[in-house]
Amino acid sequence: TTTNMAIKFEKTQVKGGFPVFWRGEREVLPGDFALKGTYPEGTILKEGTPLKLDFENMQCTICKSARIVEGGTTTKPRVVKGSMFQINDPIKVGESSGTVKGISTTNESYDEITLSAAMTEAVAGADLLGGDEMPDAVIETTKKYTTTNGFPTVSAAYGARILKDVVYPIPAAWLQGFSLKNNHEIKYIRQ
Repeated sequence: TTTNMAIKFEKTQVKGGFPVFWRGEREVLPGDFALKGTYPEGTILKEGTPLKLDFENMQCTICKSARIVEGGTTTKPRVVKGSMFQINDPIKVGESSGTVKGISTTNESYDEITLSAAMTEAVAGADLLGGDEMPDAVIETTKKYTTTNGFPTVSAAYGARILKDVVYPIPAAWLQGFSLKNNHEIKYIRQ
């Protein structure tokens, strides 16, 4: 008997095989940080995702941003796939602020975020920000978000050279030169 084996190839937007951290090197903080906020079960928390740490309570918040691309509107901007925004999250661009009313991930080239009201500065090239949190660390190891075993936690890196073409686009407002404003030990470089 003959068995036919088929391989199914899936298209993805990720630069395959490229590490987030230059030479895989990063400086890791001891202990894990409990993640504030909720995400759908199974959400991938990617290494290199910006965090705001709360050492007092050993907690952290994901600093959310979305880079706007061509073709959307000021109420429904199209963004680079893979932002961490969730429905009801606060969102701002320039002087405008509101909340996320919906997120469509059905298009393979971009995601579409529905805003609570039109934001005139929500144009291609701008960054939607999830509030005033400024990152001071990044997720050190990729893991799945799950509440099965209690509070979801992540390990945090305080020092790293991150390949900026591999991670989600970092807003200029979070940078000073090529370093994170609130932590110059984290640098965004090209290989």
